[in-house]
Amino acid sequence: FGSGAGLAEPVLSSGTWEILMSRSKDFTSEEEQLQMGITTELDALPGWYNIGLNWMGSGPLEWIRNMFFSSAGNPESYETLISEAEQLSPGSNGIRVNPDFVQEDRGKYPSGLFGLRLQTSRSQIYRAALESLSFKLKKGLVALEHAGGFSASQIICVGGGSKNRLWNQIRADACQRPIQLIDQKETTVLGAALFGFVATDTSQDIDEAREQLNYNPQMIYPSENAQVYQQLEDSFMEFI
Repeated sequence: FGSGAGLAEPVLSSGTWEILMSRSKDFTSEEEQLQMGITTELDALPGWYNIGLNWMGSGPLEWIRNMFFSSAGNPESYETLISEAEQLSPGSNGIRVNPDFVQEDRGKYPSGLFGLRLQTSRSQIYRAALESLSFKLKKGLVALEHAGGFSASQIICVGGGSKNRLWNQIRADACQRPIQLIDQKETTVLGAALFGFVATDTSQDIDEAREQLNYNPQMIYPSENAQVYQQLEDSFMEFI
């Protein structure tokens, strides 16, 4: 609620862990959803539900930063990681990553890096991780749409991971959906505060409380690389 999302508008809270949730009036909790770890919670408004799932997010990115972008214990800036990876073509020269660094014996491939060569650069490894996480998002989005019986037109992205411009663009390209960024990053606390305003009669109702906010939405649209990622999708999905 604090992110400004309505029905069928998924919200990705991106941090060490990524949580993808969507408000919905329907949900499915069959064996397929349970096996994927999809949860369904009651929404803040009666009759609505929050369908969601989570996976390891920027944790693998921090590991890559510490392993390949550090010198004498001093990590290089995030701008260095991003700017180097921006110079590369989609696909990272065949490097693939299974980003489930806290899982064991799950899926066809264990967590880790695949396709390494003597010529592999650190920026290829970093970009490959961004790409794999972005396809992880698409996999989750498809699962949520199926569970809730809806089709999302965009994804709202909040949290620390929403500050990474390259990651946001790859997300849009991989999911073939616009990524909407907003000024507010800590939207869980914000949502709770909005309901507090109503409880203390600071606002007459919850809609009025949220209308006082200026989210200043910024849209990241799929680029020409979206077609390339569509062709590469199977090679990424195999590892996640």
